Amino acid sequence: REVDDALIASAKLVVAHRGFAATQAGEIVSALSAGLIGTGHFRTELGDLVQREASPSRSPGQVTVFKSLGLVAQDLYAAELVLRNAAAEGLGVSCPF
Repeated sequence: REVDDALIASAKLVVAHRGFAATQAGEIVSALSAGLIGTGHFRTELGDLVQREASPSRSPGQVTVFKSLGLVAQDLYAAELVLRNAAAEGLGVSCPF
């Protein structure tokens, strides 16, 4: 597991595919099984964000978790989209790597 149930329960979830996330993503399956979240907890799917059919959360302090189930192309696109939007809005901190 990459994150605990408390984080999943407190975050807005963006997933590659709702059906797969609800049955195959360990963190999400655990939170669903524990009754901490329901399927309505999923904010949107990545494809909806890419096609601009949904907008990312913009609330100060809001945590968003993206779960892709191992599709590296979607991970990279999501990271690039987050980086581009943050830079356009003057958000984030540059860290040496």
